[in-house]
Amino acid sequence: MPRTIARSPGAERGRGRVVTFAPSLTDTMRMRSRNLLGLVVLLASCTVRQSSHELGMPTDREATPDTSDARSRIMATSREFSARYERGDAAGMAALYTPDGVILPPGRNASSGVRALTAYWTLAPGTRVLEHRATPDSIVVAGSVAYDWGTFRVRTQDSTGTTREGFGKYVIVWRESPRGTWRMHLDIWNASPRPAPATGARDEAPR
Repeated sequence: MPRTIARSPGAERGRGRVVTFAPSLTDTMRMRSRNLLGLVVLLASCTVRQSSHELGMPTDREATPDTSDARSRIMATSREFSARYERGDAAGMAALYTPDGVILPPGRNASSGVRALTAYWTLAPGTRVLEHRATPDSIVVAGSVAYDWGTFRVRTQDSTGTTREGFGKYVIVWRESPRGTWRMHLDIWNASPRPAPATGARDEAPR
């Protein structure tokens, strides 16, 4: 590690002799302020690094990995969730959450655990999901944690044959466990108005 030699603040090198001087009170206060500021910055940096490691997020000294594979796996799980919803497979949908996964439906209490999630996603008798499609606006991966937010569209049919169409937005927090397997840990959504007609094509991923 490179080292530097610090000079005393009370001495300067003159022409072949040492000239001493007494620092003023203002100079001393400025020096102490700079030292204190440096200490605060150092402590803040250490705290951020520790928090990043605890969250499984890369620090500036760690190489940022390619997250394209993780995003592809998340989108594949999203498509599988949608397919199971359309099949009415509530137990299969619950299996795509972590064991302690939580959903936060609009206007209802939070639900957690396999049994509660299976019960929530069980369709009413005679009800079918004709289509369920989500469009992610962003998928951000940080180590073994990721978040995904976007919009969704769903079409259902009740026991009388009446069809309904709904729109909404969502945020999902994902966890990777085991390696390469991404599951929803936190899932929250609510309704939105019918979107305006799109002016360009967008990639869509059912969830």
